[in-house]
Amino acid sequence: MFPVETLARELDAKLYLGIRCIEKGLGGFVLGRKSSVVSEAFSGKYNYIIFDKGISRDIDRFNAIKRSGGVSVLLDEEGGVYSEGGVEYGLRGGTSNVLLSEYKRIFYWSEEIKTMFLSKNKINDNSSFCVSGHPRFDLSKKKFNEYFNLVSKITKPKKTYIQINTLFAGYNGFLTLEEELALLKGHPDYEKFEIFYHKAWDENKKGLSHYIDMAIALAKKFPEIIFIFRPHPGETIDVYLSAFDGIDNIVVSKEGSSKEWEADALLLIHPGCTTSIEAMINGKDPIFYFPDNDPYFIPTIPRDISKKANTVDDLESLIKRKQEFPDCSLFSDEELAENKKMISTIIANVDFDSADRIADELCLLVGQTVFNDPENLLIAKSFLKVLKERIFSVIPDNFRKYVKTITQKNNMEYLRYMDKFPKLPIIEVQKRIEAFSAVIPGMSEMKIVELSKDTFYITKCN
Repeated sequence: MFPVETLARELDAKLYLGIRCIEKGLGGFVLGRKSSVVSEAFSGKYNYIIFDKGISRDIDRFNAIKRSGGVSVLLDEEGGVYSEGGVEYGLRGGTSNVLLSEYKRIFYWSEEIKTMFLSKNKINDNSSFCVSGHPRFDLSKKKFNEYFNLVSKITKPKKTYIQINTLFAGYNGFLTLEEELALLKGHPDYEKFEIFYHKAWDENKKGLSHYIDMAIALAKKFPEIIFIFRPHPGETIDVYLSAFDGIDNIVVSKEGSSKEWEADALLLIHPGCTTSIEAMINGKDPIFYFPDNDPYFIPTIPRDISKKANTVDDLESLIKRKQEFPDCSLFSDEELAENKKMISTIIANVDFDSADRIADELCLLVGQTVFNDPENLLIAKSFLKVLKERIFSVIPDNFRKYVKTITQKNNMEYLRYMDKFPKLPIIEVQKRIEAFSAVIPGMSEMKIVELSKDTFYITKCN
């Protein structure tokens, strides 16, 4: 079971991992919108393994998964790229989380990251731990560039373009700082999170201002270049659309994935983003730009593997150098070798395939696990849903429309949810499977069954 929260970041990697699991002998996988995948898991139809993208502290959820015939594993979507402050206050899962033992496998991005988690969470039995890297970095390798060309729907500029990625959801997110903190109320580490979030909010606000000014300045200096400005998936887009209104060579876009744009970009400018690592693995040149930054909040490896620019003039110099020698890296061979070593400390799968390693572990897990008989946990839920619909049906239409407007259109958490996963038609899944088939020699033919809107069961054709 692969619940997807952020479509642009997670879809391709989870689809690839699912395909590798099938090729290793596992029967099939469910992939789609998070809520729909969880409902499918609780339907009583399957024995299953469900992937978490972040560490849960909800014991009721773990118990429900076991009752419905499943087991939990963890593959963190943000489990390796940390700032100094992130390690101290914002380590995902917090500290002393006794529920880590509920996971039958924990897939760490690297040996160093595993050690870091063990220093924060004391666990006696480490048999469930596996250093696997992450499949998203499998897809960052050049051999998958053709895959992204085949699935891409974006219209890339015919002119030279530079990709600018941001990382300011702490200030420019869908929720206010107060709303974000309200979601963490009751967390054992709430006081630590509160301190960190307030400081990060200030740093993000400063960074957003710098990036707007920088993009406008570069657009004037290089009218012949298009600047593809990509907000982080957790950011709202409106502030950038307003700031760059009327500037023809700045394009603000959340369309597609970062990898789709990255493949043909002259270079990448970022404020400490994981996409810089993806770019470096793919042979692209990342430039770190964040004037007057507090290093406490800057992810260390993305900064250290990048060329540094402290001013717009620094950026101008690096861009001109790349324009003059577009086929030559901004980095020396020695720097590239050192960057690879640094990346390997947090991402293990620079030289091996993470999806294959995870699939092998899951095969072992299936052989070692006695699954409960699946229990349908949706019966009571379905009854309550029907009761709610019947009560709602007698309410006047105008009032129902008003309630829907208040609870959805003005609910920023709902808007964030929909922005991260707008829709996933079956034709998009089909296109991606065909593209993987084109780049993976000898891949088996796959069958797709649409279970519900945005959610699918994928297995090998007989």
